[in-house]
Amino acid sequence: MMECSDVFKDAIRITRCLGFRYLWPDSICINQDNPVEKALAISRMVRIYQCSQLNLSATSDSSLIFQRDPKSVVSILRKKRHPDSRTSKDY
Repeated sequence: MMECSDVFKDAIRITRCLGFRYLWPDSICINQDNPVEKALAISRMVRIYQCSQLNLSATSDSSLIFQRDPKSVVSILRKKRHPDSRTSKDY
């Protein structure tokens, strides 16, 4: 079993708290040392992100959770429809 960084621990915690069953960290699931595999995965990223329900992005290697000024947060509401669905949801 590999040792998880704080970022991955945070991602696991957030995934579970939001009720999701699966987490796909591309830095672990894609062999970063294999240029062929990495190039193939990169070519599929648009489809992967289009079909995802939630995307987490780390801006540091220390944690996904940090304090921020609430006044600096801009709320964005976007209507999204999954390619396999006839309905859309606001996110």
